[in-house]
Amino acid sequence: MKVNFNILVAIGITFFGCAKNSEPKADFKITNQVTSSLEDDLFGQFLERPSWDGESGPEAAIKKGTHQLQEGVVDLMAEMHIPVLRFPGGTDVDFTEWTDLIDLPNRASRPILTGNRNTQVGSNFGYDEAGALSDTLGSSLMLVVNFGDAYYKRKPLEETVMHEMGMIAYMSSTLDEKLPEELSKWPQLRARNGHTSPYKVKYIQIANEPWVLDKKNIHLTDSMSQETLDNYFLCLDAFVDKINAIFPNMEIIVDANCMSISPLIKPRYGNKVDYVALHQYKPWGVGAFKKGESFVKRDSLSNEEIWNAWIAMPEINEQGVTYLGDAQVKNTYKAGYPIAVTEWNWNGWWKVKSAKNKDVVGSNLAKSFGAAGYLHAMMRDADKIKIGIQSMLVGQSWGITAIRVSEEEEFSPYSLPSGQITGLYAEHHGDKMLKVDQNKVAKYHQPYKVNSIASADSVAVLDVVSSVDDEYLYIHVINRSFNKPIKTSFDVSDWNPKNTDINVYSVSGEFLNSEKCNPSHFACSTIKIEKSNSGRIAISFKERSVNILKVPLK
Repeated sequence: MKVNFNILVAIGITFFGCAKNSEPKADFKITNQVTSSLEDDLFGQFLERPSWDGESGPEAAIKKGTHQLQEGVVDLMAEMHIPVLRFPGGTDVDFTEWTDLIDLPNRASRPILTGNRNTQVGSNFGYDEAGALSDTLGSSLMLVVNFGDAYYKRKPLEETVMHEMGMIAYMSSTLDEKLPEELSKWPQLRARNGHTSPYKVKYIQIANEPWVLDKKNIHLTDSMSQETLDNYFLCLDAFVDKINAIFPNMEIIVDANCMSISPLIKPRYGNKVDYVALHQYKPWGVGAFKKGESFVKRDSLSNEEIWNAWIAMPEINEQGVTYLGDAQVKNTYKAGYPIAVTEWNWNGWWKVKSAKNKDVVGSNLAKSFGAAGYLHAMMRDADKIKIGIQSMLVGQSWGITAIRVSEEEEFSPYSLPSGQITGLYAEHHGDKMLKVDQNKVAKYHQPYKVNSIASADSVAVLDVVSSVDDEYLYIHVINRSFNKPIKTSFDVSDWNPKNTDINVYSVSGEFLNSEKCNPSHFACSTIKIEKSNSGRIAISFKERSVNILKVPLK
């Protein structure tokens, strides 16, 4: 599959002194009003080990016959500045015997695993490989336990829970840590396997999308029987209590996507739980575009119409900018805990055929702009959302991968644009979110309903959020314009910036999936302005570009 790569482009900028009364108002004012903190962990990645639909994640990324990632994969990951890696699943975690993913004494090799759809996947990239990768990248780990063995009563509850505690001990405990006797062997085995020190495990997630595998009893929106709820919470109780007892410093995440489950968590657990998990994927399979009551054929749509619809994600508010506001989100927000969006992305593909275009993947750049819209929506809700895990980091076939590999090593690894944009935000952001006032912003009408993409009366061409730390003011800008550069100005006088150069980091590209700009990722450059005065920034943003202005502060 050929992928369109973004280009970090140079952008012309003018930095003016304080505006006179005769000058027009800036299009945007970056105020000094702090709306929330902004956590680094909002920009995490999902190191998933799937086994279905032609995808095996990091198993496809290893050198044949080894446990090592292919040349170039780690370098691409390092460029993404990943704060936290989630591992290993995903749906298959409830079918994973964790000791199959480590080396055991008296076992010649790790076994082949069978996933949730009875398809097989290798075990060369396991817990030690994920831990070593996190060390290399300077990332922390979020580990997801096998909840299914307990919930589906494949094994006795106490046995299942203690076995999963062994996984946590293997990954996170020191050699001299005081542990229950049956767990002390696991850090010793890790040392025998070549890693004396524990890995940096920060989070443990309990239960992953339970509604996917138990469709009969667990529902996202419908009510559940008391029997189902009793069994679910019996298992959840056991995990929560045991983790708190043995690993009191672990931060616990529990699934809260289901509307019948999330209201029950806070009264039951109080401060025993640290976060609730929310998953967000849209639009899934892209069928016919619907305009009012009429369906519009794919081949009658222009590229600009497709672009304008696909990037208006996840929802658009009355100001024309992105936000998270569906019923599932609102329900999770009311659960009473900080939110961990442990899986999210623009996730979709064409379900309708075209006589002119055999592409079923769709524009990779458009998908990445949808992902950028998700980032802005989560940043706007950073008072609630503290963790974000983009799905998924590496793989050979799914359209949501940040890094694309060939299992047969037929080509060198390269970055896909949605991961590149998240990596850009991970590298350049502050620790506090700021209120942004917009004065005049061009908008476009998006008339189509496309599966879970809603029509919108007006979508802002420029979607702007801002963050700040002790040294820099960051202005994050999505230019949704399909074919026109957009001139705008920012009033930053509240921040008294230095009279010095500022950097603008930008990601841009073509709508159609074309040849890569270079073998591994988009070409990149920055432009520095030699002279500037505090007060106002005037700038022109390239069409189809995501941009971050990094303004030094006095």
